[in-house]
Formats: sequence, C-alpha cells, structure tokens
Amino acid sequence: MWQYELDKDCVFHRKDIKEAPPRHVLIRPLLVGVCGTDKEICRGHREGIKYPLVIGHEIVAQVVNIAEEDGSNSLKINDRVVVFPNYWCDSCIDCKVGHFNTCKNKVSIGVNAPGALSEYMDVESKYLFKVPDSLSNYEAVLTEPLAVVIHAMKKIDPKPGDNILIIGGGALGHLTTMLLLHELRDKVNIFIKEINIKKVHILREVFGDLVHILSSIYDYPLEFPYLNGLKIVDTVGNNSSISDIMSISNILPSGIRSVILGLGQKNVNIDLYAVVRREIHIEGSIIYNPSDFINAIEILYNMHKEKYEYLYRMPIIEIPLIKINDYFRELINNDEVIKLIINPYGAELRRFKLGSVVEG
Repeated sequence: MWQYELDKDCVFHRKDIKEAPPRHVLIRPLLVGVCGTDKEICRGHREGIKYPLVIGHEIVAQVVNIAEEDGSNSLKINDRVVVFPNYWCDSCIDCKVGHFNTCKNKVSIGVNAPGALSEYMDVESKYLFKVPDSLSNYEAVLTEPLAVVIHAMKKIDPKPGDNILIIGGGALGHLTTMLLLHELRDKVNIFIKEINIKKVHILREVFGDLVHILSSIYDYPLEFPYLNGLKIVDTVGNNSSISDIMSISNILPSGIRSVILGLGQKNVNIDLYAVVRREIHIEGSIIYNPSDFINAIEILYNMHKEKYEYLYRMPIIEIPLIKINDYFRELINNDEVIKLIINPYGAELRRFKLGSVVEG
C-alpha cells in the first residue's frame, strides 16, 4: 500500500508500507479536497504537527472491504462515501452532552493522524456517510467544508430580510454565499468583504449582481442596517477581520452578531470596550457535528437536482497526486485558487468549473 507523506519543507514523498488487515471499513480515496488547515500545515504554521504527515481530510471514497468486527449493515462493497474526519471519544465532558465537534480527545485525520493521501484507509462505519448515486465525486467532496458552513450558520440563524456580511472571498466565503442564496434566495442582502482583485473578479463571475462586494468595511451602504441589523460571518479569523468587526460596530446600530469560523491567527486583538459598549455578539464555530454532515449531503443532493448554477460555477483546480510536488506549493499560495482538489488517479493538472464535470 502506498501513501504520500508531507515533510516540514512542504515536499511530498511516496512511501510503500505494509497493508494491515482492516479492522473496520476499508475505503479507497477517490478525491481529496484541500483546505486552509492543509495549507497551514504545508507552510509550517500549524502548532503541534509531527512530520512527516499524510494530509487530507475532505474525502470522497469507495468502500473496498468491510471487516466483520465493524458490524456495519448499512454499507456494501463499492458504495461511495464521504468521511467524517474528526473522531470523537464518546467519554469527555463535551461528548457526553453531544458536542462531538469540541471533543477534548478528538482525533483529526490529516492533522494528528494519517490522512487521505493514501491508497487505502481503515475507518469505522459510524464516520462514513453514503453518497447518493446521482451525486458526482466533485460535488460530494465539498461535503466537509459545506458542513463547516452549515454549523456556523446555526450561530447567527439567517432569516429573510437579514443583512449578512461575509469577510473573505475564498472557498468558505463562496460556500457561505451559495448556501445563503440556496436557502433564502433573494430574501437576504449579502455583502462580501474582499480586497484581493483576482478573487473579486471570480466572485463577480460566479454571483453577478446578487452580492455586494466591499473593498473596505467603510464601503458598507448605511441604508441597509436599519432594515434588520447586521450579521457577520468571518471566514478569515485574523487581526484584520476582527478589526473589521470592531470598526463596523461603530458605524452601525449596536447589537451586531458575528460568527468566526476562520483560524487565520491564534492571537488577535479584541477591543473589549467595544464588545461591551456596542453589545457585539462574537461566537466561535469549530467544524461540525454528524447532523451537519448529513445536512450537507442533503443540500448538495438538492443543488444537484436543481442544477444549482452558483455551485456549478465554482472554479476548481485539480492536481494529480503523481505530480503533487510540481504544483501544490505554488497553488496554495495562488490568489486565484478558490477550490483545490487532489486526484489520486489523475494524470494532468485541470482547471474547470464544477458544472462541467457533473452528469445529470
């Protein structure tokens, strides 16, 4: 069995290892999405990482074998599945109240355990969710990041008439916008703060006039907040984005609600006076629970049935695993990249809109 290990210099090395008999469900990764965590690990900016490491936690895979001791009766050979990549312990104080996303003993594949850049993985069936037959691999691989967004949305509870500001126009910003437009259509006013010109161009190409793009927080049109307040989704999570939340709270009515799902910086400066005096609600959101994963699959399935244009316009870059060292380091630092996917069985680098590779 082969796997690709990442070293501290962001170089991948193929390694052949002895395959152990499966204890649970043996799966073969088909596509692996790349997220901010993978990029930070590659850059050496993630604390506690032990190199070499097999990265990859956004996974769509095929079931190859099912061990008797796993006891799964819901899966069969050749089923396609997405992987819930954060294993909870079931015994800590958080797990006991159903907060599996904040499990104190969480095992996160691709972070503190081997990830998906391998020929096979052995995963407990409770962490595997079947993919509907009609859903393509390229749609299914978005389950994990969409679940991140779904969990965060529960914190601000978007409703018709809301004004929602998304800070950051990367993959999470795109998925947040897609979800809001899909669930609430034109009943919300969406603003995206993005200063990168290349990303601004892509946002306009994907969403057209349905979103208002701000290059500065002070570009926010003051006539909007008096309709129904403001809710903020921070997909960046650094000093700049926190400063934006503090700044806009001074020019809009008090009581702004914000959720932070980006982890761009560990230590940030928060103006406690502003938080208290302007009654700013700041809430964190970390990954997801199993119900969010199930919801993400259902929403992607509905988007597929509708041929949802904003999902299908999403720009994808696909790296073949055999050429990962030729492209990975460059592309994770490329401002034009919205969603990067690794294909373990691809042959050439491909750039495409998601809809061009979806059937039916």
